[in-house]
Amino acid sequence: MIVNHDEDGNRVESLHAVPLAQGDGWSARLHVWSAGQSQLTEDTHNHTADFGSAVLTGAFRDTLYSPAAHGEGEKRYEYLNDGQRTGPVREVVLMKGPSRIIPAGEAHTMDHRVVHSANVRPDGPGGISATVVVRRPRKQFGNAYTVGERTGSPPWVEPVDGVAALKKVRTALENS
Repeated sequence: MIVNHDEDGNRVESLHAVPLAQGDGWSARLHVWSAGQSQLTEDTHNHTADFGSAVLTGAFRDTLYSPAAHGEGEKRYEYLNDGQRTGPVREVVLMKGPSRIIPAGEAHTMDHRVVHSANVRPDGPGGISATVVVRRPRKQFGNAYTVGERTGSPPWVEPVDGVAALKKVRTALENS
């Protein structure tokens, strides 16, 4: 699970990521968002690898961003999510692009360089949203982009009870 602390020191859990399988040049994980985990650790970010994702239950919501010239977008601080750095790497300007909702039963792909903000709400049966993600090998560390300097902690990973996550998804799928 991805964990962070906000500016007030409160623990913020994001998604539960359960490894499912891996092969030569790919891996698959189950991502589960439950009640109490609806706030992502880093709202605006890119990823470590190209991936495809199928929504099993609930919906996946996000907004895409693109680089922009100064004065044409919003200034952001870029952080490298390498588990070591706490300060921003540089300042960038991003232009807000289209928002989208990907409902259960649909899929999408994303290039690792694409910056987006995810807003996944656990609104499927059983109060969860879940996706299966298949990704290529890591190409880079992921980056986070904040409007002001980061006030919470860098995100880190803690063990998750994969069996419990799988049971939640199974129950939600049976009730949909």
